[in-house]
Formats: sequence, C-alpha cells, structure tokens
Amino acid sequence: MTRNLRPDLTALGDLVDSAVTENARVAVVGAGALGSNVVVELVSAGVACGSAGKLVVIDPEPVSDRNVGRTAFTVDDIGDDKVAALGRHVHQINSAVRFHGVCARMDAGDRAAMAQLADKVDLLALLCDDFDLQAAFNEVAYQRTVILGGGVARGADSAALFFSAPRQTACGNCVFRPLARRTAERANALGCDVRFVAALAACVALGLLHAGTPAERFYRHLIDPRRNLLLVGLRREGIFAEMEYARCVVPVASRVSGVAGPVCSVCRMGFV
Repeated sequence: MTRNLRPDLTALGDLVDSAVTENARVAVVGAGALGSNVVVELVSAGVACGSAGKLVVIDPEPVSDRNVGRTAFTVDDIGDDKVAALGRHVHQINSAVRFHGVCARMDAGDRAAMAQLADKVDLLALLCDDFDLQAAFNEVAYQRTVILGGGVARGADSAALFFSAPRQTACGNCVFRPLARRTAERANALGCDVRFVAALAACVALGLLHAGTPAERFYRHLIDPRRNLLLVGLRREGIFAEMEYARCVVPVASRVSGVAGPVCSVCRMGFV
C-alpha cells in the first residue's frame, strides 16, 4: 500500500512562500553528487508538491558503488537508474512531489530539446560535469529562463556556483566558463563538502524562485544580479586567492571574459 507522506513545512515560517515552492517548475540536469543532493534539499523545502509544480531530473547513468557516500543514494540503489532511485528518495520525503525522471543523455547539439525544456520551467539547474552541455544550455536557455549551475573543483578544495536571469545578469558562459574546466565532481570530494555546496546551491535556487516576493529578503545576499558568481572555499589552500579560511563563500561580480555570445545582451553592453 502506498503511504501518503507529506512533511509539515510550517516550521519554515516566512523562509518560503508555499504558493511559490509548491507550484515551482524545476529541471535538474545531472543526478550526481551535487544534483542529487540539491534535489533532496529542494524537495525538503516543499518544491514541486503542488498541482502546478513539476520536478524533472535528467541523468543517463545507473547508481554505482562509487556514488554512495557523496550522493543522496544508498547501497540499496546500486545498479538502479539514478533518476529512478532518486524518485524513490524524493517520494519518501514528500509523496506529493510531481517528480519526473528521464534516464537519457542529452546531446549538446540538440538545441531544440534544450529550448523546449527551458521554456517549460521556472528554474533550470545545470549540475552535470559535461561542460560542453552546460555551455550549450547557457546559450540556448539564457533568454528563456533562470539558470543555476556550477561544480566542485578538482581536488575538492573549492567550488563555484553561478546563476543567470534574462536581461538581468551576465550569461552563465561569460561568468562560469573560465572556471568550468577547473571544476568537476571528483571521487576524492568528501560527502560533507559536496553536501555543503549542494545546500548553498539549494538556497540560491530558493532565492531565485522567490524573486519578487516578500521571502526574497532572506536570500537577497545570494541572488544579487550584479554578483552572480559564488566562489566557495572548502579548504584553507583553495584555488582562489580571495579565500582565506575554510568554507568561505565569496560573491563575485559578473565579469566579461571575452567569451560573450550573441544571446548575452547584458555582457555586450559591458556589464561588470
């Protein structure tokens, strides 16, 4: 018998607007260490459990023993598709979540599929380690929806998160591409470090979803459109010079790096 499991979210008080979170339409590309943990955090905050809500997760891979410890998966999930296993975990938190898992590999050349996905969601989270795919999505979706992306650096000493909003920020490629090749989910990242970054990413996502509502004030320090790159230090010897202590979060202003594409009208105007 299927149990009807719905958490009592009233303890969150004004931190979330249930009308926003329950009916949010979110797509997450990548269900690895960052992606799976971000999904769990969003569901725990009440995302996509309303009649108009939707949570789409796309990942082509099965759960392996290497995934356990850094992801939301357990040993019981090994061998199952990540999206199927994640769907089970989601519904153990809140059975009302409108979850749709897609076990498929997205093609960076399929711009039509990217545009179709972006047009149907309020937030697109690019949390895969395929940076060609991230770059293509940033080009196609920048003018269509709000985007969140990033990754944990090689060596797990730091991480970078970015967000973009149409006509408000620099595009993700201008902000993140210079760092993209230095960030990737690696087996030597501690689970606690990955979950810390995922929790921060989830807070950014909630802030973006609440933009223009009274609850936005709780996230405003994370979603300033003039500072849409967050550098996160996980070790004292981080790769970013501005990080001087463990778990330091440094918002960084959007900067033009010479890779502004034709869709990035803000960067073409010299937004800094």
